[in-house]
Amino acid sequence: MKNQALNRDSTPKSIDGYAVERVLGEGASGTVYLVKLPGRQRFAALKLLKHYLDEAEVLQIRREFTAVVRCQHPHIISVYGFGEFQNRPYYLMEYLKGDDLVTEIRRGQRPNAALNRERLTKLTTVVIQILDALQYLHSRRIVHRDLKPANLIMTDREHVKLLDFGLAINPFEKGKPSNSIGGTAGYFAPEQIQSKQADPRSDLYAVGVCIYQCLCGIHPFGLDNDWQTLLNKQLTNKFALPSVLYPELPKQWDALISRLLDANPYNRYQSVPEVL
Repeated sequence: MKNQALNRDSTPKSIDGYAVERVLGEGASGTVYLVKLPGRQRFAALKLLKHYLDEAEVLQIRREFTAVVRCQHPHIISVYGFGEFQNRPYYLMEYLKGDDLVTEIRRGQRPNAALNRERLTKLTTVVIQILDALQYLHSRRIVHRDLKPANLIMTDREHVKLLDFGLAINPFEKGKPSNSIGGTAGYFAPEQIQSKQADPRSDLYAVGVCIYQCLCGIHPFGLDNDWQTLLNKQLTNKFALPSVLYPELPKQWDALISRLLDANPYNRYQSVPEVL
């Protein structure tokens, strides 16, 4: 988590008893603070979501985060708890130091050069870790919905952790508004764009985008495009295969990317075990 230039005037001195040390980052869904745990010389990351909730929504999120807190996996950030501050939900998680997945994989890489064999091996190792973490979540009926490089942190050169569960849902629980668009433009799947229910295949789509960025150094659909152009490219599968950009890349990466990024979820891998 890297510091960003933020308006410090709005930074609270404490949140629900946790002393705020500084802002770690800010995104569309909320702000992440470095906080000190009461009575300890330990620090944690606290994400305060931006939106205000009514009583029913608080109960819903509490149910969801109860499931997330119970998750224990070497490639998933530890979530310590959930609370409310000024009618806004927050969750407390372990504080991680490291760079995001794409930054680490392409560190020192020339922009117009393909990954070498060593980096491809490293990428393969990390992708397996990500998929293992997703399989763990999906087996517990949790869909992340906001997978992107910033939420995949390399705590060292060979170890990745999945974080940020602010949009995680259980799509199988009845009576829940889980078909709302959640996530980050360019990473959420076409079915999320169309306001349809996200499921494990939606997470796999986002993994495909992240892998593509690691392989090619660019986003498959171009994040610099306007919203409508980006949407149209995603819905029509308009992207260049990795080997078209870099002929020296093994063809199996093309097959993996093509299946993960298919606009039709029924043409994608249906589950993590299918990918592995």
